[in-house]
Amino acid sequence: EQGYLNSEDIVKFGRLKKLEQSVIAEANAVTKSGNRTIKNELAEVYEDTYYRTGFTLETQVQAKLGYQKIQDKLLKAALINQYDPIGWETRNKNNNALMVRQIMSKVSEGVVQGRPYREIAKDIEERVGISSRDAMVIARTEGGRVYSRASLDSMMVAESAGVIIAKKWVSTLDERTR
Repeated sequence: EQGYLNSEDIVKFGRLKKLEQSVIAEANAVTKSGNRTIKNELAEVYEDTYYRTGFTLETQVQAKLGYQKIQDKLLKAALINQYDPIGWETRNKNNNALMVRQIMSKVSEGVVQGRPYREIAKDIEERVGISSRDAMVIARTEGGRVYSRASLDSMMVAESAGVIIAKKWVSTLDERTR
């Protein structure tokens, strides 16, 4: 019947296994590309923040503080979160593997229940949306961490040149402030 998956045909022709292999290959390619993009963007955030902070500090003290090209070693260290034993790349790969399992589960459930393609596709679309939101959370969190790390590293260069660095916390005094 058109618009429905037939469980006999799926078993007979090995379509479910082929579909699973296809989903895995596509999801892995997307995750690999996404991880590469995130890594490049994080490196760009680090470099931009490092140099902007350095420029701001040099402007404020009206002196050259000895900023040089960022060393690869420093940049690589900034991309690693020392407080996260799993790491964002592994976390993203784990989210990918979970997404693949859930997609295949949705397809299998749909076939067993005799649901139309359209309903199964809608379930899969919702699941993939959740995965992309998870990836966005990872990217945002890591972006903020790398930004802070770059500012701190830049301030350390200024401090080593004799600039006294102090942080001042400014809060709004409203009912939400503790």
